[in-house]
Parts: sequence; C-alpha cells; structure tokens
Amino acid sequence: MREISLLIFKNIFITFKKNIIATILNYPIPCTVNYVTMAKLHDNAGKPFRTTLLKYFAAISLLILIIAPVKIFAITPQITVYSTNLVDEDTLQIEQGTSKLGMLRLDMVTSSSTVPWTRITLALTGSADGGVYDSQNDEYIPSTDIESVRIYKDAQSSGQEGWKVFLSSTDTLISSGNETFGQLQPGICVINLKNPSDLSSDMAQDISESTATYFVAFSFANSAAPGTTVGVKLTNSSAVQAWVDGINRVYDYYDYNGNGIRDDDEPDIFPLSSESPPII
Repeated sequence: MREISLLIFKNIFITFKKNIIATILNYPIPCTVNYVTMAKLHDNAGKPFRTTLLKYFAAISLLILIIAPVKIFAITPQITVYSTNLVDEDTLQIEQGTSKLGMLRLDMVTSSSTVPWTRITLALTGSADGGVYDSQNDEYIPSTDIESVRIYKDAQSSGQEGWKVFLSSTDTLISSGNETFGQLQPGICVINLKNPSDLSSDMAQDISESTATYFVAFSFANSAAPGTTVGVKLTNSSAVQAWVDGINRVYDYYDYNGNGIRDDDEPDIFPLSSESPPII
C-alpha cells in the first residue's frame, strides 16, 4: 500500500496510507478521533513524534487540507447508466415501416440526491443510412431509413406488470418524436427531453437514488433499405447530458464500492449499445 506524506508545519510531517481517503469517506464531517489512528506524525528523518497534542493537530490538519475537499467532491451526485439490448440480431428481422421498436433500455440511478438529465446524443450503428451533409447546398439530409427516434420513460414501477418492458402504448413519451439521425450531423441524433404533458416544451428528467428506466425506440421508413442493419450506441458519458455547476454529472466507470475514486477493478461504462439486426 503506497503512503503519502505532507509537510504540515516546519519539520513536522504527516504520513498516511493511500486508501485513507476512501476510508474517511465513510465517516461524517466534522473530524472524529478515528482520524488520529490513521496517520503517523514524524520529522524529515522519519523519527516519530509521540506528543498527543501534535497528533490531534495532525488530524485536524488532515481534515482541513485533504478530507474536507475530497468529502465535498465525493458527495456530489453522479449518474450511473446501465443498458440492456432489446433487439437480437440473430433472431430479429425488422420489417420496413415498423413503428416504435424498442432498441435499448437505459436504467439510471444517482450516487446521492438528484441530477437533472436534459439531453441524449445517440450514434447509429450498422449499415443503415444515417443521413448525409450536402456541401453544395450547405444542408444536412436526414436518414432515409429511420423515420424517427423517441425516448420513453417506463410508466410501471417495481413489482408492477410491464415493469422494465417497453410498451409504446403505455410508457411515457418524453421526446418530441421529430428527431432522427443526420439532422445535425450524419449518423448522430440529438434529443432534448420534453415535458410529457407538452412535448413542445423542454423538461429535464430528475434522476435520483431510485433507479429510473428509459427506452430508446426507432420508427422505420416504409422505404427503409432491405438488407441493411441498424443499431444504436451511446459513445461516452457526454451522450447523457446532466450538467450541475458546469460539470456533466455522469460516471464513465462503475463505482462499485461507492468511494468516488476509480479503482483498478472498476470498468468503463461506455460505450453502451444495442445489437444491429437487419431490415427486411
């Protein structure tokens, strides 16, 4: 275990284990005597000081210099996103004109408190048309295969029939239904979340410590090209925009132990993607 040393006063140093930060995050502020036992006080030659008063001084210094800023950062809520593929490319064939097909399920939860989620950016995968930029006319021509992309919120709660199952007839539409790929950039679809009671008005989804479930659904054109494949991907944490105090509060790794610090065994969250079944 690596150690970290700090000069706190003239020839007085404090040394603590690297994992002390993670340990202390489990304790409330203000400081308790537990901190005194987590560090050693010594001079620049490593000779320890035995004075009890100095030990308490060291603990308080550690609180002010290290613990408080880390604690404040760690309790800032962050969103974790989990995904589930809804389209099996080995068994599903998408017929031309298919409407509101669930492609990807997104489960979102925060580490604490709430975070407002306002926008999602989706990337098209597979060989379907994602739109093109017409440089001669300086305009974007949207996808000719995918008519629209919609975002729904699961209308059912845990334990209810249909929970975490996409049903376009009962789940809550929270996007305008007018977006598709290629409107702003080829292969990209940007969707601002809407008020379900007034789809012309923007409204954030407040993500909390209780997991909320959302669905990405595609509607296909009657002329969608047979033989092409289609899927959807969230490339990185910026695909889910949830800004607080100038920072996008979305984890890019799974914080399994909840310490707010990425450990070696905590993998990337992104990219998140569906499979890419064919259009027939």
